[in-house]
Amino acid sequence: MQAHLSRALASPPLDLHVLALDWSSSQKSGAEKLDSIRSKAELSPLVGSLTHRVSSLDEPGVRSVLEEWPPAIENERREPPLLVALHACGDLSPDSIKAFTSFSRSSSSSLSSKPRAVFVGCCYNLQTPELFPLSHHISTLLPALSLPPQPITLAHLRLTPQSPPTWHLSPSSTTAFLSATSKLAYRSRLEAELEFNGFGTQVGERKVGRIGDCRDWSEYRVKAMSRMEAREGKSEVKECEFEDWGEGLWLLRVWWTLRSWLGPAMESLVVLDRYLLLLEGLYGVDLKEKEEEEAKRQRVEMVNLFDQSTGSLRNIALVVR
Repeated sequence: MQAHLSRALASPPLDLHVLALDWSSSQKSGAEKLDSIRSKAELSPLVGSLTHRVSSLDEPGVRSVLEEWPPAIENERREPPLLVALHACGDLSPDSIKAFTSFSRSSSSSLSSKPRAVFVGCCYNLQTPELFPLSHHISTLLPALSLPPQPITLAHLRLTPQSPPTWHLSPSSTTAFLSATSKLAYRSRLEAELEFNGFGTQVGERKVGRIGDCRDWSEYRVKAMSRMEAREGKSEVKECEFEDWGEGLWLLRVWWTLRSWLGPAMESLVVLDRYLLLLEGLYGVDLKEKEEEEAKRQRVEMVNLFDQSTGSLRNIALVVR
């Protein structure tokens, strides 16, 4: 985190007093170093302020920060915080939502007005699968669909970053698609060879890890085998011949494209679940009277922050006004 957003919020024309949080002390140091550079260039905030802090970014950690920021002024009702969770990866978004809603419910009488928040989720594929569904509303709907006890797995969540309409926005994006699907095919072919040679009975025996771009299958195989030999001591893996390899690669790309069309639907489901979690946290699980009470409470919205036609997938923010 370089705290670019935090720095902008603390500078004109907003001039806010901003507390920038990160879990990493090295990231905090990097942001503070950039602050010093900007200060020398006379670009640092003058009216507003920017404070950096290392904090746990789970639900208790976020809640504790909301309870103390901004600092209270003597003999005055405390100003409400504005929580901005930018690129809140994986479980950080649900944790931030839970922290915000519990704080909002318990501290309304001590604040001068309602707290506000912006949640920009990221890396939905890093969310713990067992957390779904987060919302009471979706959990009550699932039994009627005859779904398994765990309706979303890691395989489902790994689809959320996929968006076929963005794969061919430019020649470079097409090249990236071809490279990515080639590596999928290479890994599948390697899997078949390992199976043929009897490897895979122990945990980790088929783990290869991330391998960079390769010109062809032969280069990929050499890199994969060198990794497995270094880690597992396996070098004698007989290479198998595959007929119609070109057709197989084409079929895999077709299969991957069809599968990836589920990505936007999965992402929408994850975002909707978080949206309902936010509503339930603020208004209670019975949302029937929400519309009648909305004018008296915080308004919760889904907002498109970016233009998906440019290739941005993380374009949904949950906003509490």
